[in-house]
Amino acid sequence: MELYEFDKIVKKQHSIKERPKLEKYYNYIKKTIMSHQSAQLGLFRHLNYVDYGHVRDNVYCALCLWSASLAFRYIDDLSGKTYELEHSAIKCMRGLLYCWMQQSSKVTFFRALVGAIQSDIRPPIKFGHAVQHLRRFLLSKRLQSFASILIFQKIDSVSLYILILCQMTASGSCVYFYSIS
Repeated sequence: MELYEFDKIVKKQHSIKERPKLEKYYNYIKKTIMSHQSAQLGLFRHLNYVDYGHVRDNVYCALCLWSASLAFRYIDDLSGKTYELEHSAIKCMRGLLYCWMQQSSKVTFFRALVGAIQSDIRPPIKFGHAVQHLRRFLLSKRLQSFASILIFQKIDSVSLYILILCQMTASGSCVYFYSIS
């Protein structure tokens, strides 16, 4: 027996044992996470806000969905759960990028601030909004009132997003697409 055939047999036996456990996790994820995903952008709402979601919370939700889809992909799931979980995670990551693209003027402002910091001028660093609206792509005036503390995210949220994006891309998920014109 070749090593490839042996690996297929071991994988099949392992998947038969793990399928009920994965089904339980899938039902839990569907009930607790996927039920809170917005239809427009695919972002997940924050616990305290009905219409807003934090970047870090959304990245962690996307990570949960993506890792569950990898588990279903490992056991060769044919029921469509792999596709559903993976594309929910992809929709969330695309929604976050779209919200950041709407704030491109803040990125150029941030680049100017980095140049000012290198010349010993120390303004507060703020890069984009950490709280995104789930349907309207913008922040409301009510939420902008306490923006100085809560809204502006640190670079670690962006780093976490890029790290998860690289991992998703390396696993074979087509998160972003482009057209050659």
